[in-house]
Amino acid sequence: MCYDRCNVGSKAVFVLAAMLAVAGAVLLIVAGSTGARGTQDHYLVENQQAFQLGVTDQLHCGYALYIKDTAPCTQVFSSTSVTSPGGGSVTLVNGCALTTESQPMQKLALLFPQESGGARVTGMYTVSSSAPIWATSSCGQLGRATSTFFTMLGILVSAVSVLIASCIFLWIGWCCLSPHPKLTATPAVPTLTEAKKSAVRPVIAAADLEQGSKI
Repeated sequence: MCYDRCNVGSKAVFVLAAMLAVAGAVLLIVAGSTGARGTQDHYLVENQQAFQLGVTDQLHCGYALYIKDTAPCTQVFSSTSVTSPGGGSVTLVNGCALTTESQPMQKLALLFPQESGGARVTGMYTVSSSAPIWATSSCGQLGRATSTFFTMLGILVSAVSVLIASCIFLWIGWCCLSPHPKLTATPAVPTLTEAKKSAVRPVIAAADLEQGSKI
């Protein structure tokens, strides 16, 4: 890149800039993989047709229910029922329309805790369906998404900062390059013919001068 202009200082700065660039690229890859892991669901219930989900406090966000992407979502939703801790029926929110084709699982429904007298009913909610169901906590999904976002944002900011530092060191290394060597003019060496001509000219001039003096 710098050929004969590189010196010890510029080489050291260029090596440091290259190391920072590699570190920045690694951080970008880590940020991408962190975001991908954060979008994965952590299921509390997997591949079960009858199970129970617990609500332990008034701030519980509820649950999201999933089925296989090959299952008929509308039919499975119609056959799915939830019983509250008091024995009453709980209304589910249809989630079939919330599923995208790129997901391996499709959302079946959202289960929110039943309310009585302005307070949420805590206890065990019983779920039964005609097809296997996967369940995950809605609060957990929100918490993981928020945590993943800020983690990925921090790594991304660090990666950009490292790449900017790499560019700065690259500029410093370029400024530390040795100056271009100055070109010096080399005097021309007369050839043998020119040297003979130069030696003959004084002799001819002297002969002409002597002849003129005789006249």
